[in-house]
Amino acid sequence: MTHFTVLILVLFGTGLGVPYGDPNGRIFGGNKTNIENYPYALQLFYLDKLQCGGILISDRFALTAGHCIARWTLDYFLIRAGTTTLGEGGQTFTISEATFHPQFNLSHNNYNAVVLRLSETVSISSAKPIQLAVDDSAIAQGATVLVVGWGWMESNGDYPTTLQVTDLTILGDEECKNSYDTPVITEAMFCGNYSGTIIRDFCLGDYGGPAVADGILQGIISFGEGCGDGYKGKVFVKISIIREWLQNIIQSIY
Repeated sequence: MTHFTVLILVLFGTGLGVPYGDPNGRIFGGNKTNIENYPYALQLFYLDKLQCGGILISDRFALTAGHCIARWTLDYFLIRAGTTTLGEGGQTFTISEATFHPQFNLSHNNYNAVVLRLSETVSISSAKPIQLAVDDSAIAQGATVLVVGWGWMESNGDYPTTLQVTDLTILGDEECKNSYDTPVITEAMFCGNYSGTIIRDFCLGDYGGPAVADGILQGIISFGEGCGDGYKGKVFVKISIIREWLQNIIQSIY
């Protein structure tokens, strides 16, 4: 298995309009839910501020978007698991090691995935890992995925206190590619957008959180331009493409 480990990283800022967006953007148009419904959903904090979402994939490893971690200092991150409430309850962890996908490209967010080794084993009963997709059958055009997070319910609103959930409809590959001016969509990605009259979105970056169908992890929230505008496809990392890499890391400590 080829991988590289983050040791010392440099803090940097991100601006609007770049492919990976602002890591502090949040879910738009969501509804309240409980951690019992999504026990794999994690909160990723940087210097006590919500940075991104995360996904529990074993009792020792979490998964998030690569750009949520790249060029930031690992020592200042905190992961919170097993709680419905933002910044309260559950079990907390620091990050022992971060392993990026070997094809991760920060410029275009290709293979935008990083596995985080937790500082200790998850022991709280309200936090449980999610099963990984083995193929793409659940993310065909027109199918629906659920996304969850603790971010803003409006494009410039306050943080909710409880976990939010919303749904997006899967777009076809050509529609996904055509929604961007540059060829940033690759075989490791798929897109979704809201359907109907109520706008739903993960805004500028509730990144690293899960996209789920039938209780199985299908994608990682990766990037999207705009917030709640409905004009651009919202992009996810395809789990089936990186499944073998994920399993190799998980099995490396057992």
